[in-house]
Amino acid sequence: FENATLSIDQKVKSLAMVYIAGREAVLKIQPDAIPFFNFEFDYEQAKTLLSTLASDEEEKKTLLIGLEGEAKEVFSQEDRWRGVERLAEELIKKKNLQWKDAKAIFQQMLLRPRFRIS
Repeated sequence: FENATLSIDQKVKSLAMVYIAGREAVLKIQPDAIPFFNFEFDYEQAKTLLSTLASDEEEKKTLLIGLEGEAKEVFSQEDRWRGVERLAEELIKKKNLQWKDAKAIFQQMLLRPRFRIS
């Protein structure tokens, strides 16, 4: 999020989407496993972030639903999904990634051009 061309709103939405994306990834990989995961913390973090942009609960809910849709859209695109898988493989191998390594992977699977990470 070092790119100065991103607005604060875009940065907040990007970070909120990271919290939301985990559930969407599990839905893609193994939908029947959803009951075994607790995504409440992730969603609470996303809601807290979106509270800075929303004037009321209804607007926050609308933003959250929109980001869920964006995550589904990203994960439905095979080239971007391969980037997610590659990041997961690296995390499993190394147990920890430096930002520069994760950034290189993200560059290959940009969520959207406006979310470019520099």
